[in-house]
Amino acid sequence: MILKYEDYKLYNKSVFERVVFKPPFKPSVTYDDEACFIYSNLGNGISYGGIEKDTVKSKESILMKCGSFVNHWQSSEDGKPCEIIAIHFTPDIIKSIYKDEIPSFLYSKKQSNKKKIFKKISQSTIIDEFIKGLIFYFDNPHLINKDLLILKIKELLLLLYNTNYAVIRDLLHSLFTPVELTFKSIIQTHLYDNLDSNDLAALTNTSLSTFKRKFKTIFGEPPVKYIRDKRLEKSSELLKLSNLRITEICFDCGFNSINSFTRAFTKKYGKSPSEFRDNSN
Repeated sequence: MILKYEDYKLYNKSVFERVVFKPPFKPSVTYDDEACFIYSNLGNGISYGGIEKDTVKSKESILMKCGSFVNHWQSSEDGKPCEIIAIHFTPDIIKSIYKDEIPSFLYSKKQSNKKKIFKKISQSTIIDEFIKGLIFYFDNPHLINKDLLILKIKELLLLLYNTNYAVIRDLLHSLFTPVELTFKSIIQTHLYDNLDSNDLAALTNTSLSTFKRKFKTIFGEPPVKYIRDKRLEKSSELLKLSNLRITEICFDCGFNSINSFTRAFTKKYGKSPSEFRDNSN
């Protein structure tokens, strides 16, 4: 549930956003012609994109290039809402603010063979200070104007480029170049993540009906049945071969509650997970 939303526009497009929301919250987004930098001012989450995933904690950030993503923001023990700051980049805005003199670090002839579409940036004092300044302007909107927005975009791009992460530079070089990923590789990557058909459809950039049809063509079964069976097969192997707690196995295999896991497991194997483990020893 979104509790508060603020944004600043440049050339009629949102470039800076501040969003406060109550977790759990799982938005899916597709950046067809833009890239996005997301900073978690408060709250923890998991970002999924293509064949990648990573955790994002408070004061950490991620840089996302063109692609489809699912961001799962999780409830905290203290029950506080999450707050994120998002900065959007589009080719048109970049060209406009640099007056067609695009810096070389944004458009490089060097092509990377790494299929990275996002990168997490651990807590950085430099990025923290940049965000604090941005929040000051959100709290004082009368100070905002076009020239200031342009300066802040340029500042962030330079800060990102000057990080010690080679992959960040690599992403900046190809910020607006989508990475081609196969449908099958995306499914196989996220098979045991806590994602449903809607989430996987978003990551493959298809409608739900198209996703289900394409999934059955490739894997021979509807997505719900195929994914559930694969997760149950993995859980049965872990019950036999590992000392992990049943609760850990449940979540490691992509189930969102111990009750749903136990019901599905018992229906498939005729025994509860604990009975199955006892009989396997």
